[in-house]
Amino acid sequence: MRRLLLLALLAPVVTLPQTVPDPTPGSVSFANELHSANDSFINAAECAGGTVLVQWDIENTATTITSFTVYAHNRTSAHTEQSTGACPTVDQDGGDTALRVGPIATFDDVAVSNPNGVTEPSAEIGLDAAFIVSVAGKSCGATADEDIVLCVQANNNGGTARGKVVLSTRAPGKPTAVTAGSGSGALNVEWTAPSGSPQAEYYVIEAAFDSTTTQAIDPSLLGTVTSGAVTATSHRLTGLVNSVIYRVRVYAFSTADNRSVGSDDTRGMPELANDFWTAYKAAGGQEEGGCGFGSAGAIGIVLAAAALAVLRRRS
Repeated sequence: MRRLLLLALLAPVVTLPQTVPDPTPGSVSFANELHSANDSFINAAECAGGTVLVQWDIENTATTITSFTVYAHNRTSAHTEQSTGACPTVDQDGGDTALRVGPIATFDDVAVSNPNGVTEPSAEIGLDAAFIVSVAGKSCGATADEDIVLCVQANNNGGTARGKVVLSTRAPGKPTAVTAGSGSGALNVEWTAPSGSPQAEYYVIEAAFDSTTTQAIDPSLLGTVTSGAVTATSHRLTGLVNSVIYRVRVYAFSTADNRSVGSDDTRGMPELANDFWTAYKAAGGQEEGGCGFGSAGAIGIVLAAAALAVLRRRS
């Protein structure tokens, strides 16, 4: 019953910090997903052994509170995050035949759970994600998103706090038609978004060493280069080494940060001679995009083309 981790580290797919928004009185807030500031989820990685980071603010709290108990239940028409009164404690409580509920953890030391006092928001507390799902009668293998409500009961005539978290473990399909055009120390990667549900909210590109065309490069010094979150279907991946062939793979992520299967590998090799944009800028080009350009932009394009011709002859 007492599966809890105070100030626990989370286990999302993408290992970046998550933060818990300040709860309002009577509410439970959850750590926001990395790219979904208004939504909170239990994703596949968290279901596989991670924690959900929460914080509560009890409404109508009596100063005689001796402990807090956290309950999880499925969201029904009679029991939601908007409900009032005491937390339900047993299945079918109050005649709600659809209700599945149980305790997640009890905090007997309120000085630890609420270091600033029982009338103030709690500390950030990590709760076992898989246990929450199980107690609420749900499965980590769910094929559709499921709502789960956490209800915190302040014992000894205290108040409550409630909040909703969404169980979402499905990942988008894999990106397709990946190409990797050459740039100087970079690859210009493009792909086609997957179809179906859930949709991809963002992508991450990986470029791993495959082989090299020159003996001057020590392969042991070359690792995998990974992009940040990309919301478009194209990205210039920098930090690569010219004359090295990379295996490029693109992953799609859902709103809940569930990662797709990787795209089929494509190969690309950064080359200075093929990077028109770098040559154009080096030749004095000022255009930043769009269809129109002035005389300076036109001259820059001509100079860039000439520079590329020289580079290719030298190679």
